[in-house]
Amino acid sequence: MTRQDRQARGEAESSAGADQAQPRPRARDLLAATVQHTLLAGFAAVAAGISAQGLTGFARDNMALAGPWPYLLFFALDGAAGVCAVLLLRRAARAETALAPRLAVWGLVAASAAFNWAHAPHHPAARQAFALMPVIAATLFEFSLRETARQTPPRGGPPGPAAGRAGLAAPDRNHPGAPAPGRRPRPFGRGRHLPGADRARRPAAAPVTPTPPRLR
Repeated sequence: MTRQDRQARGEAESSAGADQAQPRPRARDLLAATVQHTLLAGFAAVAAGISAQGLTGFARDNMALAGPWPYLLFFALDGAAGVCAVLLLRRAARAETALAPRLAVWGLVAASAAFNWAHAPHHPAARQAFALMPVIAATLFEFSLRETARQTPPRGGPPGPAAGRAGLAAPDRNHPGAPAPGRRPRPFGRGRHLPGADRARRPAAAPVTPTPPRLR
């Protein structure tokens, strides 16, 4: 077995070992993400229910709305916040910035907290509890959003932590031999010669023997 064959066999065994070890971190990350989103959805549902009590009461007492309008006010505010939250999740999954939807979410959360504060009963810490529920839900959603963005590799850039665990390393652009961005490196082999290969392949020139002088 030649040296090249042993090297190729070692690379194949290392890549096979990496492929076998890869499903375990993926399954662990999937389980952690499932638990995270389940807990987040549960707390968001509780916060939305408490906020619904404050918003509907605020619509009846402070805004003098009757009929279905108090409930429509709650669905309008929380529905708009939900739409912006979905936009944030989609952009985080694509590794894109989303400043406008984030500002809209926090503006709607601040409005909901203010309405809950205004309609909360005058008991010790009741106003703070009503006002903090949407703020805590938005804070937990922000943490989950940042975790999703951290696990997503940017477009056209180096891979994220998930790809780094799989054994992929980002190329060093500062290295003099690194390829330019957006250009695939071309391996040495067929169609490309090593430096000095042409001179090595040229046949050596035959030595010139001196011609002896003619005798007259």
